[in-house]
Amino acid sequence: RRTLPEPMWRGAHGKQQPITPGQGRPRPLRTMNTSHPGSSLTIGRRIALSSGFLCAVLTLLCLFSIHRIREVRQVSDSIVFDALPGTVSAAAINASQAENQLRIQRALSAPSPEAVETLKSQVAAADAVVADALKAYEITITSEEDRNLFRELTAARAAFLPLSQTFWSILATNREAAAEVLNRDLTPAYGRYKLAGDELIRFNSNNGTTRGRQLDQIVRSTVVLLGVAGAVALLVGIGSSFAIVRGIGRVLRSVSENLNDGACHVAAASAQISTASQTLAEGASEQAASVEETSASLEEISSMTRRN
Repeated sequence: RRTLPEPMWRGAHGKQQPITPGQGRPRPLRTMNTSHPGSSLTIGRRIALSSGFLCAVLTLLCLFSIHRIREVRQVSDSIVFDALPGTVSAAAINASQAENQLRIQRALSAPSPEAVETLKSQVAAADAVVADALKAYEITITSEEDRNLFRELTAARAAFLPLSQTFWSILATNREAAAEVLNRDLTPAYGRYKLAGDELIRFNSNNGTTRGRQLDQIVRSTVVLLGVAGAVALLVGIGSSFAIVRGIGRVLRSVSENLNDGACHVAAASAQISTASQTLAEGASEQAASVEETSASLEEISSMTRRN
């Protein structure tokens, strides 16, 4: 009987190698690991964590932007609806009162009672404009300091108006006495009135300047912070993407090695099956030949027996 050939299997590089006694089967396939070496986080979890972190950063940026935009809006509203209207109203009050003071002085040298009445009616119209401006200004008051200055202005106006009425009533009968009232009482009252208006204008001008600088500072700091936050988010995104790509590359290399090992195992098993099949075929052929020889011998013996 022929001896069966020694079993063979293909190694990692396709070279046939014999299986020696005690060697057993080729080494089993390695288990594929979808996580980074030394880490319990899979690639999917890392992608989810990176995406969640980026979403959180974007959410914080949006909330920060909304907060800063509200601050910008508050400051801009205070400029548009408080500082600027207050400055305009205070300037209109001072300008109207200065024109009235000039009309009062011109009334002393008016050529006729009709001219005096014309100037008096113009002063009354200007006083109505001042009253409207005071009402408009009072609506814009938002601070205690502004309110105190407004009270000083209204008090100076309240002291000035009776003296103005006295001047007009005396002017109709005695110009010398009216001039004395103008110089002694009305002009100092007008000075206090004008000073209060100037203080109100100065306050609103400084207030607008301060809020304008505050607005500029908010805008500048917002731009810087958003730029820094965006750069940090970009760096984190690039770093996480690089880490994910490296992890996926490691996993793909592991999968490739496992597939290569599996192909080697399949090739070795195929070679073993082919060798065994060939051995069985040769054994069957030899047995058939032996059977033929035996049959021929039996026929020979049978013929010899019949001849004898």
